[in-house]
Amino acid sequence: MNSCGQADNRFFGLQRFTGKERDQESGLDYFGARYFGSALGRFTSPDPLMASAKAWDPQTWNRYSYARNNPLALIDPTGMAEVSAAACAQDKHCVTVNVNVIYDKNANDGQGLTNSEKASFEKNQLQKAKDEYGDADIHLNVSYSEGAVTRTDTGLNITGLKAGALNVVATDQVLPDQGQSGMSGKTAVSLVNPNSGDLPHEMAHQFTGDTRGVMGALRNLDIFNLLNTYNDYSNNFERAWMRGLEQSSGPMSHYPLASVFNHDAAVFQKVIQPTTKPRQ
Repeated sequence: MNSCGQADNRFFGLQRFTGKERDQESGLDYFGARYFGSALGRFTSPDPLMASAKAWDPQTWNRYSYARNNPLALIDPTGMAEVSAAACAQDKHCVTVNVNVIYDKNANDGQGLTNSEKASFEKNQLQKAKDEYGDADIHLNVSYSEGAVTRTDTGLNITGLKAGALNVVATDQVLPDQGQSGMSGKTAVSLVNPNSGDLPHEMAHQFTGDTRGVMGALRNLDIFNLLNTYNDYSNNFERAWMRGLEQSSGPMSHYPLASVFNHDAAVFQKVIQPTTKPRQ
């Protein structure tokens, strides 16, 4: 306290640079994945080399800077970075996956999703997927089509599906935190709850082949859910490595070349791509 009885800010963990809390012992601002030294104007550890640096963009070469050294205009809340279509076109290692979003017209007892639910889904789950898989040099080319989910005695009937794309259906007809992913022929579908789902998780199942071929058949017969649990574990481990462990040294540390998702997403897109051109 000072002589006027007011708190002295130097001794408390107040929010500092971009709203991050300062650690009073070290004097560094905590950003979750890294610490920022305000006195130096840089992070104390580097961003992973292959996570967001682009050879054609010198401003991204400094792995200790924050948001291209332009914090007034740019933010980096997660440490992950979406890969734009333009950037992907200049990167020979970049993979483009087509994603088609369908907002279930039968959600909310036939009223459809609210504008708030749609906005929340795009801001949180969809953007998280773009940012997360951007770390593996994957660009998600997103489109939209109208459609609905109808439950029948034989399963789900889904309209609005698009060929050559991972069809993501935002619907309340799946339980919170329990999405569904599957593939029939070349048609890939993932259903997620718009309010509490995990779209990157469901995409991981699609990219790594858990929903197709022998793996897909075994999952359908897995009454004890053991295979799905194993797939969840292995996919989540790879996603965590993609987000953070690539900072370790060694030949397997340089993403996206060592990323399972970078390779498997390319395979996935080839699998779902139509072999014949649509009629004009």
